[in-house]
Amino acid sequence: MSDELTSAQRKSLRSTGRTRKPDVIIGKAGINQSVLSHIRRQLDRRELVKIRIPASGAAGRTDAAEEIADKTGATLVDLVGRNALLYRPNDNLPDEKRIHLP
Repeated sequence: MSDELTSAQRKSLRSTGRTRKPDVIIGKAGINQSVLSHIRRQLDRRELVKIRIPASGAAGRTDAAEEIADKTGATLVDLVGRNALLYRPNDNLPDEKRIHLP
């Protein structure tokens, strides 16, 4: 799914996500079904979700972000420090709530 976004679209999504506070913060329990279902619900409502991943080294954060994106059917737009930005379009949202990409 990550191949579907152009660099201009990624740039637009990153600029939208930079100022947001994290929508989901992953705690000590890690990535489990409860967290994944919560992220799916947030993606259904907002299309763009910012996630705070626990500190576990750069490789661990990258793997965790890619795992979450894969299991939720989303695209990993950006990963800066402990914050990952995921995008999944939702055609069922009203037009005024959808994110319109360039």
